[in-house]
Amino acid sequence: MVKYKELKYSILLMATIMLLLSCDGKILNVIGSDKKDFITMQFALEATTMSSIHGTDTRALENQQNALNVTLGNDNKINNSINRSSSGIDETAINEVCVFQFNGTAATSSLIAQTYYNSLNPANLETTLIESSSDQTVYVIANMGDITSNYTIGTTTLSDFQTFTYSFATETSITSGGDLPMVGTYTGATMPGLYSLSLNRIVAKINLTCNINLTNSNDAFEMMTAHICQVPNLSQTIGSSGIYPANTTSDAAKYIDYDIEDYTTSGATLTWYIPENLKGTVPAITSELDKSKENAPAYSTYIEIEGIYTFSGGGAEYVVYRIYPGGNMTTNFDMQRNTYYNITTTIRGINEADRRVLIPENLSINDVGTQVTANCYIVNDPNELYQFNATVMGNGKTTPAATISGTDNGTAFTQVAPAITPTTLSPASAFVIWETGNKGDVIQDGSLKLINNTSLLFRTANNTTNGNALIGVKNASGTLLWSWHIWKTNYAPNVYDASTYDTYTTRTIDPSTYPDYNSIPSRSYKIMKYNLGTTATAANYTSSGVPGELGLYYQWGRKDPFVGATDWTTTTSGYGSIRITTTNTLGYEWFDGSYADAKAKLASDVASDASGSISYAIKHPTHFIKADATNRDWLHAVNRSEQRDNLWGNPNLSNKIPNSERGSKSIYDPCPPGWMVARADSYTGFTSTGVNSTTATDFVVSGSYSYGWNFYNDGTTSGTAFYWPAMGYRAYGGGYLGEMGGVGYYWTSSSYGANNLQGDILSFRKNLVQPMNVDGIRSGGTPIRCVQEE
Repeated sequence: MVKYKELKYSILLMATIMLLLSCDGKILNVIGSDKKDFITMQFALEATTMSSIHGTDTRALENQQNALNVTLGNDNKINNSINRSSSGIDETAINEVCVFQFNGTAATSSLIAQTYYNSLNPANLETTLIESSSDQTVYVIANMGDITSNYTIGTTTLSDFQTFTYSFATETSITSGGDLPMVGTYTGATMPGLYSLSLNRIVAKINLTCNINLTNSNDAFEMMTAHICQVPNLSQTIGSSGIYPANTTSDAAKYIDYDIEDYTTSGATLTWYIPENLKGTVPAITSELDKSKENAPAYSTYIEIEGIYTFSGGGAEYVVYRIYPGGNMTTNFDMQRNTYYNITTTIRGINEADRRVLIPENLSINDVGTQVTANCYIVNDPNELYQFNATVMGNGKTTPAATISGTDNGTAFTQVAPAITPTTLSPASAFVIWETGNKGDVIQDGSLKLINNTSLLFRTANNTTNGNALIGVKNASGTLLWSWHIWKTNYAPNVYDASTYDTYTTRTIDPSTYPDYNSIPSRSYKIMKYNLGTTATAANYTSSGVPGELGLYYQWGRKDPFVGATDWTTTTSGYGSIRITTTNTLGYEWFDGSYADAKAKLASDVASDASGSISYAIKHPTHFIKADATNRDWLHAVNRSEQRDNLWGNPNLSNKIPNSERGSKSIYDPCPPGWMVARADSYTGFTSTGVNSTTATDFVVSGSYSYGWNFYNDGTTSGTAFYWPAMGYRAYGGGYLGEMGGVGYYWTSSSYGANNLQGDILSFRKNLVQPMNVDGIRSGGTPIRCVQEE
């Protein structure tokens, strides 16, 4: 005989299943194996009204106009909205719903039932729960699909559930389906009846309207883009009562930047939806003008409006107006869930006393306002705007003509290397030629701009990863005019800060002992701690690192770099070791011998003479040019007289070494402003004699050989030793990467004597150190360690 309670349970269970099938929902699980009493509760779901944040206009400093005024309004209606991914969102829609029941209100209460409905009537949601006369906690989450698999019946606690985080990897993941994620909670007995339940959006809404009303009506501001940055990519079920998400450097991955938006119409409104970002208050801020980058808590959300400001008296400046929204426009940086922020800003000028005005750092202007251009620029900060002069070739200086006379295989020759004279570039467009890693890992995708056909502007990637990129400009016909290496690194070499460089001492060589050598007085010089283009940090700049992270490779006399290998093992088949990953623009793929389908170019194939080779190299910075058969030079120079010994500004006019000429930096030098390729005597302190040696006791080194040597800096073993990796080479005859860890080569700026076809080079192996090596074949690719410009 069936007991009444069992019969009641069976009938209720069958009725519940039928009900769930009729509303496209499903009970996924219930707690325990005991029979439970199920009841049907009805919830009238309704989205709450968003809270509003409003305030007053920006206050002006005494005797000084603001650069912009900002108002926080309480009107959620906007006009002239810009159509984007956040347009057309139904902020009150309640669609897919998940219902979760916990067996109490304590943090340790367990999840005992969960149900998902993909079709429902929000005004009368009928849901089946486990009956209880004691207080239960019921959560309703809407517009996020079926998320029940995130939780486990009987294991997930109420605390776990409330602090569980949902991922919003992109802005569109918040608004997918055209509605907003919401959450509501009911606390009480689970008994039949109709209950009202309000749902709050777990995101904030931001409306930005920018007007232009300049104090000087003769000036002009061309608005170009808007950008919201440092947006959390996650949100937990309930709002935090403190700082959330965390703002330590280890939490950097929890923040993203939304795509840059074209924003050119004054008075138009942009709308964003973002997960809450609670960063608290900074009571020390007393003026809206100081709610700025310098004073904001880490990872505070901000908006940037960018454009070109043109002065009535002439000249223009790219300017960024950065706004930190929050509970007010001074001290508060909280972006709260279920709250809208109507921000109306009026741009008034470009006064930099207003700390919300940001002028991109000009890499081609030094601290005293002097122009210092180069082929390489170092950038240290993530997510920052930089600019430099795009009309200047390299350092913009003329290298004098050089006449070199000697004998080549017994035949007298005279090389007249013509003066290297820069011309003014007239760029029409700009692009990223290549960058290490994926697109946007070094230069933020879409941020590179050519301003007024004179300056290049770009924003670094919002990450802490070091990297390298090459950016270029084309003329109106689409021909590449010039390119610049951007070195994104946490290393900041400064010739005025001794902690950022090493000091080395050279050795005087006695010609009476070594008659083939010039006697050059010993000197001290400043040298970078790391190879040009290294992406390793100070802690892992050792043999344990990846060789391709320890610096870039250069052909002698060329300005543009090639990347290194993924590991220390040289492959013996095909085309050598595999290069590190880069992302290249179509048409600028690598032809460097690293792969069978990327063979290097032969000098005789790219040009008919030396001038043509130089022109080709400028237009094809990703093409490694193999040596010609005669001179083993990447220049197509049919004899010694046609080579160009002054490409890096320091030709050797003597038949002896090291070069006694001091030379100067040329427009093809690959080093950053203030630095240059090393002179020929720079490494004479690496042996006790100053000359090449295979005797181990002559090596001025510390410790044993480990994919390189630790060379002492003062020519004796009493100084400080620094690591020089043996990064192998790019082979002169094919461009492939070879002998990683086996041999170290480092270019100098000189040719190896007037009579010699080669470039002067430092080389070392486990069993030899050669401060000046005659085997510096000019088409080979090796690293460079930059020294202070003289």
